[in-house]
Amino acid sequence: MTDSIPYSRRSEEQLVNEIVDLVRKRYDEALKDLGGFNLGIFGKTGAGKSTLLNAVFGENVAPAGLGSPVTESLTYYRKPESALGIYDSRGFETGESAESLMAELTDIVRDSRQKPLAEQLHVVWYVVRWTDRRIEEGQIELIKHLIGLRLPVVFVLTQVPKKDGRLHPDAVALAEHVMSLQLPITPPRVYFTSAKSDPFDGYPVHGLHELLEATFQVAPAAVHAALTAAQQIDLERKRKAARAAVNTAVLGAGVIGASPIPFSDAVLLIPNQVTMIAQISAKYGLSIPAAKLGTMVASLVMSGGAAGAGRYVVSNLLKFVPGAGTVAGAVISSATAALLTEAIGRAWMRICEQLLASGATEIQDFDGLKRLFQTEVQKNVSAEQTDADKDASAKTAA
Repeated sequence: MTDSIPYSRRSEEQLVNEIVDLVRKRYDEALKDLGGFNLGIFGKTGAGKSTLLNAVFGENVAPAGLGSPVTESLTYYRKPESALGIYDSRGFETGESAESLMAELTDIVRDSRQKPLAEQLHVVWYVVRWTDRRIEEGQIELIKHLIGLRLPVVFVLTQVPKKDGRLHPDAVALAEHVMSLQLPITPPRVYFTSAKSDPFDGYPVHGLHELLEATFQVAPAAVHAALTAAQQIDLERKRKAARAAVNTAVLGAGVIGASPIPFSDAVLLIPNQVTMIAQISAKYGLSIPAAKLGTMVASLVMSGGAAGAGRYVVSNLLKFVPGAGTVAGAVISSATAALLTEAIGRAWMRICEQLLASGATEIQDFDGLKRLFQTEVQKNVSAEQTDADKDASAKTAA
């Protein structure tokens, strides 16, 4: 078994296989630690629920036919490797259907509260299309019922035209009517949204960030990490979460390099860096199967990550160390290990953002990603070395 072989002395094939397995394991652990955020979305058929979901959480987040029926009136969607679960009412809103839905919701909510927080229903969006220009009694009763179940209900008007900063007056009038009903919606306001721009009348996409902020405001703090991973419109939240993972890995790399290790043993840093990459991937909410992610990471790390970037770091550091000798005889110190790990972490964040921007669930251009990763690692190493040189010069001058 490879476990009996020192990590730094394993063959390249053994090392690749180990990295693939380690990524899969660490990615599964990171997803488990992330937990889940469950959103209920209710509204009449044609209210624009799917369009709104796809705009905030990514394309095809709840494609038709892929959900699991929970009851006659409810469907639950959750994709593998996703932190997001969705309860969709499928448009049952009035008469006997509404009564049936309310009874089913009562059972679901009460049962879920006996389960871990990640499996409970956390927030409800109640969606009304502004062109309906009214809210029916059955809809009001359903909202009251949801609130009675101690669920935070965010009231959303969809497809609202906005031009020159002004909302359509009929949408404003409908919102004022809703507020006059004094429903204890949370927060106590109506959210105007348009998830798609209108190319003919020039209406822009708007209101999505405000809706997302409201969702964070009312969701339990313990599910914010899952909501951050699931949403696709606020990159800065994802970056903040990813930076925390990078910082943890940098500290770990510093510990590994506290007793300087030979450059030939640079692979000793790989488990720490792989764990970091898996955690960043989870925090960005990549919808890539663990096995495929493992294969991609192994190839990147072996071709341009720890090994390639390590040579770049050491060869550049040598010129600042009198009598250091050749690259082969160099050692990796705590500072070098930390620098390299941070460079790889930042490069992987860039890869995640590239994948999210393309909406990819499959790796289409692996060679392009490899080049991007290598370029980003070297760029980050150069930037960090420059900062370190400036700090050193400042200390010397002082």
